[in-house]
Amino acid sequence: MGNNLETLEIIPRYLCLTLVDGKDHFYFSPGTEVMANAFRRRPEVVRRILEGTARYKKWQKNQYEIGRSYEPKFPWPEELLKEDPASITDIVRECVKKKDRTYILFDAEPHDAVKELKLEGNVLSAKVKSKRAPDETRPLYHENTFRSVLLGRYGSPQVTVINCSDCEDFSQVLKKGGKPIRSYIHCVHNSAMRSEFEERMRFNVKAKNPMIIKGEKPKPSDVFSPFNFVSNWIYVDGVYQPDNRHLAALEGDVLVTYYVIQKEVDDIFGINERLLTIEECYSPSMLDWIRAGKVTRRVIGQRRKTAKLDASLLEEEETLSENLDREIKTRGYEYDGRCRELGRRVADRYVNKETGVSVNVVFSGTGPPFYTVREPIPNSKIIPTGEYAGETNPFKLVGRRNLRAFDDVNMEETKMRVELPTVLRLPGTGDVNMKPSKQMRRFSRDAIREAHGGEVTGIEKYTRVHFLSPAS
Repeated sequence: MGNNLETLEIIPRYLCLTLVDGKDHFYFSPGTEVMANAFRRRPEVVRRILEGTARYKKWQKNQYEIGRSYEPKFPWPEELLKEDPASITDIVRECVKKKDRTYILFDAEPHDAVKELKLEGNVLSAKVKSKRAPDETRPLYHENTFRSVLLGRYGSPQVTVINCSDCEDFSQVLKKGGKPIRSYIHCVHNSAMRSEFEERMRFNVKAKNPMIIKGEKPKPSDVFSPFNFVSNWIYVDGVYQPDNRHLAALEGDVLVTYYVIQKEVDDIFGINERLLTIEECYSPSMLDWIRAGKVTRRVIGQRRKTAKLDASLLEEEETLSENLDREIKTRGYEYDGRCRELGRRVADRYVNKETGVSVNVVFSGTGPPFYTVREPIPNSKIIPTGEYAGETNPFKLVGRRNLRAFDDVNMEETKMRVELPTVLRLPGTGDVNMKPSKQMRRFSRDAIREAHGGEVTGIEKYTRVHFLSPAS
């Protein structure tokens, strides 16, 4: 069917906790923080984490098999579990070399990974070594800045600027007409700087490169901390060790999963999907901010997916995307970035700030587009570790009304319905015929019939209105 073309489907890169300040979005990735901590720690600490994780995984597997534990979020293959724990570090090390083209993740000493660490007022800055091998486009060190690294009054987050020079992972600009959304990503270098600062504040670490503090020295509790991967480590009789064994094992899990196992769902997006369902990963402050509605979940896209698609159908989808954007905005909705919808799909999100209703538009590389309309449920409880657990095939849900479904952005239940963009139906407004072609109607109708095993019983009226009548 057609040629390999760049479709409108977005391949996800990160699933993050997000602070929103106007049109500036600040993204915090738990998997990235784990990488940053491995990168800035002494090599012998990383080795202890990996060897400890290997032993823990053997025990965890045994506990699960006899019914005393839940199924691991990060299962290891049998051949890896059979390895001597002492050899796991060398296995991971070689995989790091293949992926990053350098051993820096294991060889960088703390004083070498983060240099010239300085707090001036509420601005943290440092030079952070590149995690990947330097080349003509990637410097050896990145200049990093974290403005408002200290908490505001009553412990509220007040991040205003994150910067990492010459870093390909640092920022992204999203624009769907109108004013663009600036997305600042707490990349591995920025995360290493912030984590190093947090650790030095907590333990008064005497490093080879002392930290410079201009002005009054803050308390450790004043430091902005999104996750628990730094605070989980303590000194007992001068020995650096984890307070929570399970949380420390998750750090080893992330490194092994990302560098060694490397299945399709083992990218940072997939790793974050699992970490964000584990409450121990969140700092107490972050849990408070989520429950107060100050932090949401968002998606950072990677690139458009390439797939076999008819060129005329792709052209129609591009026109449809532009028309939907215009029509949704004229009905009082604002573009609000990207989110996860019905599984791993990436949606462009629009929100009516007055009513709280959101519209999530999804384009697929191989299937018809669809959109969801989500309406708030009064007094719905925010669940930071929650996730959508319903039907993920949108064409099985078309035509059904008043579904209660978990909203990934606000982390609470909403009323949801799934629609096809042949007609735009939003609460409180009249229907808009998007005038689909016969080809688009057939494309969507076939997807519905396939989802229902060739039958459309129960949604015949819906399909008749959307597909069987001629476009007007």
